[in-house]
Amino acid sequence: MKFDPCGSEAVVAERLSAIESVRFRLHQVQYDNHSKRAYVEFRRIDGDGGDQLVVAVFTFRTKERLSKQRIKEEVVRKARHVLKGAALAA
Repeated sequence: MKFDPCGSEAVVAERLSAIESVRFRLHQVQYDNHSKRAYVEFRRIDGDGGDQLVVAVFTFRTKERLSKQRIKEEVVRKARHVLKGAALAA
């Protein structure tokens, strides 16, 4: 599956103040029901005015029937879990 990083379902972050730029903000969530792949992108502004991106791409499967909103919430929850594990492994 090829993900469109500027897809129509993207959640766009706004420019933040210097204090708020320390935290990553959810920028985009995509889920393909056919391949069961999820793409989650977090961004923050760095010191020189550029962007820092952290992306998680993973398989998400569930036996429950979930609404689109609930799938999005669960995908974001799993992405945070995956990224925390990656940070601890580094």
